[in-house]
Amino acid sequence: RGALARLDLDDLGSDGSAKAIRAATVDNYQGEEADFVIISLVRSNTEGDIGFLSSPERVNVLLSRARHGMFLVGNLETLTRCRSSRGRALWLQIRNLLERDGSVLTHFPVLCERHRLRIEVHTPEDFNALTPHGGCTLPCEMPLDCGHACTLPCHPDEARTHAHARCQEQVEDSCSYGHPGRRACGDEGVRCCVEVSWSCPRGHALSGRCYGGRKAPCKRCDAVEEIERKLKHAAGGRQAEAEAEA
Repeated sequence: RGALARLDLDDLGSDGSAKAIRAATVDNYQGEEADFVIISLVRSNTEGDIGFLSSPERVNVLLSRARHGMFLVGNLETLTRCRSSRGRALWLQIRNLLERDGSVLTHFPVLCERHRLRIEVHTPEDFNALTPHGGCTLPCEMPLDCGHACTLPCHPDEARTHAHARCQEQVEDSCSYGHPGRRACGDEGVRCCVEVSWSCPRGHALSGRCYGGRKAPCKRCDAVEEIERKLKHAAGGRQAEAEAEA
């Protein structure tokens, strides 16, 4: 698709650093290398049309860009049964080499580095179901700054995720009025449900839950203020009428 695209994505390193993940066509990548390369072979059809994948020169470029590791994602049936005799011979040779090394898979292998679990991804939907956050589906369980274990699903970028994680571990605490209770470690203050009584500034007796209740408006005061407002409004109206008659 012409010029390459650069996507600034997290490299999922524990130090929170980021690297550029480059997406490019074979022609754009000629003369360059990367530590790891994932290659989409694109062609998958019953007509045996594999386009430039029948060209040994371009396939050579495609297969020689990785320094340490390479994944080929494609349809071997299409490639090894294509219309081009040169293409068939080329991909049959490649398939034989891969099969000899046990490198032909029907799934995409994923390793959860945290729990050392090997995951087989067979469909695009499996990525969300089996590796929802880049790890596995087990709890992270790495210690947070508070000392409790992280209960989020397994994720590789601990440094950044844990910096914003709210610990859900239940701890003993007391509200600002001394009532004992429990709260999530990451919360501030106990949501105290103890029934208490207090008085508003005008001395009206009130009652309710300790948490939030003490800040609730006094309904009796509201009623008094509403009456006073109406009386003041009515008095203002009568004064205006008297001034008009004068």
